[in-house]
Amino acid sequence: MKSGWTIVAAVAYLWATLLFASYLPRTIGNPKLLLGTFLLVAGYGTLGVQKAYQSRKKEDEHEEKPNKIGYAFLVAFYGLSFLIPVSFTVQMYDLLAVAGYGLLLAGIQFAGICALLLYYVFGAVRKFTDSHMSHDPIRILGMGIVRLGLAVYYGATILHL
Repeated sequence: MKSGWTIVAAVAYLWATLLFASYLPRTIGNPKLLLGTFLLVAGYGTLGVQKAYQSRKKEDEHEEKPNKIGYAFLVAFYGLSFLIPVSFTVQMYDLLAVAGYGLLLAGIQFAGICALLLYYVFGAVRKFTDSHMSHDPIRILGMGIVRLGLAVYYGATILHL
């Protein structure tokens, strides 16, 4: 994987971290939503820092090591979102995130990356198509850009670009 795509992933994961952290004022009074915000910020933040670190390495030193902690936070969030209200909304395609990050956590790279590619493509399309109906279109468009960036990253990973 070329470091340019890893930088795209780092920026997207870190931007998502900031966007999810911006929900803290709305979730601070609800313990379940606060838990969801914590899991998202921890998961996306951990993966963002890991990708930023990987992008700084030289190509010959670059050895992709899975970030099991980041994956575990995101599996916990997306899995719990179907059981308890840790999220404002739950979409059926969130199951792709559970499967994708769960497979990466288990070390099954190709299937996990494919599931995440689909998740981020569906998510980007939804964010861009729903942004005009949102009460917070700037944040929604920001998340659309994040998801588009991660879709491009996972697509490039599959194609070995």
